[in-house]
Amino acid sequence: MRLRSALIATALLLPVALVFGVESPADAAARASVYVYSPASSTVRVRVSEGPNSECDSSQNAMRYDGPIQSGQTLKVPIFGPCVCVSSTSTSFPDSEWSQGQRFCPASAYGYDKFARRRLLPSDFTVRLDGR
Repeated sequence: MRLRSALIATALLLPVALVFGVESPADAAARASVYVYSPASSTVRVRVSEGPNSECDSSQNAMRYDGPIQSGQTLKVPIFGPCVCVSSTSTSFPDSEWSQGQRFCPASAYGYDKFARRRLLPSDFTVRLDGR
């Protein structure tokens, strides 16, 4: 009986969740999100990874996104750690000419709340790719 009730509730609530855009479990567990905006004139590839290295494809970093981004598109990538690395290709060579990775550590700007005895978490932030 309980299983049947749970299945009916799931069947009724799933369309509502899909319509109103409930976040995925990965998004819910993320500390923040990085929004990557591309002003380039055509589609390029972008890499977003987390970790200590400024080379985005380093084995020390965890890859969060590696794929295309269209001109004028803003891409939302959930992040779980304090630092991210972002690099992209150029419009001239959209599959091979990678830029030097840029490292962003928004958590380091927030510090420590001594009264609550916890580390302050970063908020969402935006990275604008150069339009080369």
